[in-house]
Amino acid sequence: REMWYDETSLPWIIPSPNMPTLNTATAYPGQVFLEGTNISEGRGTTKPFEIFGAPWIDGYKLVKKLNELNLAGIKFREAWFSPIFSKYKRELCGGAQLHVIDRKQYRPFESSLHIIKTVMNMYPSHFKFHNEYLDKIMGTSKVRESLEKGIDVKDIIKSYKGELDNFLVLRKPYLLY
Repeated sequence: REMWYDETSLPWIIPSPNMPTLNTATAYPGQVFLEGTNISEGRGTTKPFEIFGAPWIDGYKLVKKLNELNLAGIKFREAWFSPIFSKYKRELCGGAQLHVIDRKQYRPFESSLHIIKTVMNMYPSHFKFHNEYLDKIMGTSKVRESLEKGIDVKDIIKSYKGELDNFLVLRKPYLLY
């Protein structure tokens, strides 16, 4: 349970065309939420879920803001990309590449909420949620509604602590290893 896949000496077998590497799989649990927005999650590139952006995003400014947050276990660098399919097909997008520098410290859900919140604040006239889709991915409308109300990401995370603790107890008997 403590090992990462690259520590097993087993070869990486691509589980999906949009999951080409362990780095992608590491970023995916949080970055998948970008699918519920008008931010490209990097589908149609060689680094889906690691890179993200949109034609209206200035990568330099976004990266500066994101790195100022000092999110646990990750750093960002500027990225420009043109997806060959999916959102913004063949359009030049500015954005960022997420680099996980400490997998044990990285918090995908919290980090991606900070990404969404930062883009919302920087580009309020451009940013949009795809409400039905995001709510389906999240399993609730509460997270989106909280972000729209301007509630701090840390407070959103705290509001789910009780439910998370209950889930961890519930799942324990079903863990295989």
